Amino acid sequence: MEECPEEDVEGYVHKFLEEAKRGALLLTAPEGPFPLAEEEVPHFGTTQRYRCWQKGPNSLVCHTLPELFSDSFARNADKEFLVYEGDRFTYGEAQEISVSLSRALAQEFGVKRGSCVAIAGRNFPEWVFTLIAVNGFLSAVSLPVNAWWTGDELKYGLEDSQSCLLVADAERVERAPFLKSMGIPAVCMRAGQRRAFVEPHARLFEELVILGRSLDPLPRRPVHQDDRAMLMYTSGTTAKPKGVVMSHRNIMSAMNTVRMWNYSSVPKPQGTILLASPLFHVNGSHVGLFQVICKGDKMVLQYKWDAVRALQAIQDEKVNNIVGVPTNTYDLVNHPDFLKYDTSSMTQVGGGGAAFAAPMIKRVKDTFKKARASTGYGLTETDAISVVMPSNLFPARPTSCGLPVINVDVCILDVEEGKKLPPGGVGEICFRGATIMQEYWQKPDKTAEVFYIDEHGELWFRTGDLGAVDEQNFVYIMDRAKDIIIRGGENISCAAVEHALYEHPRVAEVAAVGMPHENLGETVAVAVVFKKGSSVPSAELQEHAAKLLPKHMVPAEVFIWPGELPRGATGKIQKRDIREQLAKMRAPASKL
Repeated sequence: MEECPEEDVEGYVHKFLEEAKRGALLLTAPEGPFPLAEEEVPHFGTTQRYRCWQKGPNSLVCHTLPELFSDSFARNADKEFLVYEGDRFTYGEAQEISVSLSRALAQEFGVKRGSCVAIAGRNFPEWVFTLIAVNGFLSAVSLPVNAWWTGDELKYGLEDSQSCLLVADAERVERAPFLKSMGIPAVCMRAGQRRAFVEPHARLFEELVILGRSLDPLPRRPVHQDDRAMLMYTSGTTAKPKGVVMSHRNIMSAMNTVRMWNYSSVPKPQGTILLASPLFHVNGSHVGLFQVICKGDKMVLQYKWDAVRALQAIQDEKVNNIVGVPTNTYDLVNHPDFLKYDTSSMTQVGGGGAAFAAPMIKRVKDTFKKARASTGYGLTETDAISVVMPSNLFPARPTSCGLPVINVDVCILDVEEGKKLPPGGVGEICFRGATIMQEYWQKPDKTAEVFYIDEHGELWFRTGDLGAVDEQNFVYIMDRAKDIIIRGGENISCAAVEHALYEHPRVAEVAAVGMPHENLGETVAVAVVFKKGSSVPSAELQEHAAKLLPKHMVPAEVFIWPGELPRGATGKIQKRDIREQLAKMRAPASKL
């Protein structure tokens, strides 16, 4: 469909939604490639009716990860799959390595159906091969471990998950001297120059692959779609990390949606994505790796995010899309060497996990030749893909994160009254559907806190995010429920304050937080990073904000932040760290 015209935005949106609805009805009909029908699914001690993907006469639906991997590897055996620096692997080569590894893990460590295998490391190809071996050929449970975890956090994760094996890079193996006392063996990938240190503590990945090639094939291990597939721990910024239990049904409910989006009756050229998110995060594993496998695309890996290396990869590998967070897009378009590289292959940029400032939508269109900005919204607990913004509609709804995907429902809950709100009402965003996690591992009380059963017996997952839904079902995120600023009894959206300051041409990054105030309870404060070579007085930023915001929302305190704003492993701004630092910086701040 053509791009959204400036003269008839609402007419375009209506036409787009109607055409999308008609197309979805054809694809999801019983005789279509992706049949979708209501099905009774056990969930949190209840039986729920969810829209689930069905098998049919022409169905392309996969119900489990082993099904998905087998189907995609068979279809794409000779296509390139992974590129990492000088290493390149086809789908067929990746399958052979993963199968060999699975045989060795079964024989040497007794990994079997239901076993939990932890994977910790940078974005190496071996990380990918391990997950495919564990989930695809062993019918075991994979645990992607946060690579930023300290030794104590890693120990907690291994104990809590009851992992039977750790597959990690050398840096993570060195962080885990406690493995022997825990009785947990380790496998080291990419030991490199640390091999002499690692070998007494772990088996080497490449040696196990060689061993596996000489072993007999494993018997086929049946998998049910409600079996556990993955365990992913939340970031734990407020308490100990919670293990999110994902079943094959949860994951494939999201991935079949991706396959439906990409469906075409005629062959498409292979796409190429650059993975900017860590594989241990749901954005990296689901939106990145699993989506690539669903589509038969190629994925380019980086050891860590680097804008110059990313630009070089875009040029060399003809990258079409970057899977990451909006920060990655900012880094690229603001880089002084951007125009030195050929980025004409790019068709889409954006990402979830953080707000995408409205001015950046136009900046992307003006900077890239063909790429358009897009965004989405989801959590680890919802298997990442809950709300998606079609790039064609983003200019028409720049403050929205998109529309719920076809098999997910959304409602807005009045937290105090415990009832659903009509369109436009601001409350807690809730989702329901087969993509929603099973539970928090071994934490029934925490699980109960995030599930809400309405008057019809329908089970809803409470995201903890404040937002609204309009008449057309576009979702708008206002803020984290726990992170709003309450100034003199008035709730202030941090996101709204940030969007206003992003409109200033010299602002590169901004974070709004609430700071203690003797009379008001909290006051609005912002930490600002300017674009390279730029600077403006704090008073000018306050005057700029005053033109766009109600008086009570204008930042009373402006802090010029040295360097980049602190971010977690997934790229999200760490506001707790900012508050702590601002408390120390308060004396020299500009106050209104």
